[in-house]
Amino acid sequence: MAGGGKLENQDRSIVVEPFGKHGQLLLGVLDGHGTFGHLVSSYLARHLPHVLYRHINAAAKHEAAAAGAAAAAAAAAGGEAGADASAVNGAAGGPLAARPAGRAAWLPFGAAFADVDRMLCGSGVDVLESGSTAVVCHLDLDAARLATAWVGDSRAVLAARGAGGGRWRAIALSDDHKPERPDEKVRILLNGGRVEQLQDSFGRRGGPHRVWFRHLNYPGLAMSRAFGDLPCRRLGVHPEPEVTEVDLGPEWGAKRRSGGGGAGGGGPRSWGWGGKGAGCDELMILIASDGVWEYMDNQEAVDVLAGQPDASAGAAALVSAAVDRWQAVDPSYIDDITVVVARLHRGQ
Repeated sequence: MAGGGKLENQDRSIVVEPFGKHGQLLLGVLDGHGTFGHLVSSYLARHLPHVLYRHINAAAKHEAAAAGAAAAAAAAAGGEAGADASAVNGAAGGPLAARPAGRAAWLPFGAAFADVDRMLCGSGVDVLESGSTAVVCHLDLDAARLATAWVGDSRAVLAARGAGGGRWRAIALSDDHKPERPDEKVRILLNGGRVEQLQDSFGRRGGPHRVWFRHLNYPGLAMSRAFGDLPCRRLGVHPEPEVTEVDLGPEWGAKRRSGGGGAGGGGPRSWGWGGKGAGCDELMILIASDGVWEYMDNQEAVDVLAGQPDASAGAAALVSAAVDRWQAVDPSYIDDITVVVARLHRGQ
């Protein structure tokens, strides 16, 4: 949904299923900003999936080769190849949680984001005062693993519910790259920037915290990492992603499949992926631009999805709920809003 009276929504979404092979899914949201933000987010939506696939595929081949070599060495030594699955996936039925990815898991995403950033900067798209967030979730059912990589303040959330039903529980997959986030602020200050809110004519500060040059009221970027925004690179604003992983456990193997459908018209407003399931554990993956998160927290958003029969209806309902929140605060302005939802049912 295009907000703020703009003719075009600068958000874009990514939905690739299967992502290279059966049992893999890639979801994403990109929120452009600045005069040419729509061009930046469109470029990322077009190129990030195939560049990311190349790096993930290369990493998987390397991991398989290393595992094969380790198994051969163990066999030659008369030992047992492989590790206990419980040591890899955690105790069966343990609580789901997102953890920072290790170096090996981070590398494919870090390399892909760096490659696409170089491509973007050489593409002819004006990125002097325009840029975009990016958040992607890669679900690999063979490995029963969900990886999330992001820059900026678009957000990913996992929702989980047990076989007995009950309330859906929101689990943060990302942590917004805001200038006031302590670790992000330190980097900006060390690179000669400052972090402050806008100041009105009476000296009162308000609104989001922004990144400025130390002695200039410029550029005023309201996030601490992004694609594009080249002048901000001097201030420590960059497109290096953070990455988290969730081990879903062996019960979420590739045996279950589901279909999908879209919701909402007028551009990349919402997308839902999921089938029907009864009496089985369920998960939902929610990705949305900051138009959702400005006036809604993770659990509130998940509660909206939980009240709908499927992913498509949930995505559309969340867009509508976010619009209502904006209108309650200021009917004259609504930010761009884009929602992507996947609903997964174990055992299908």
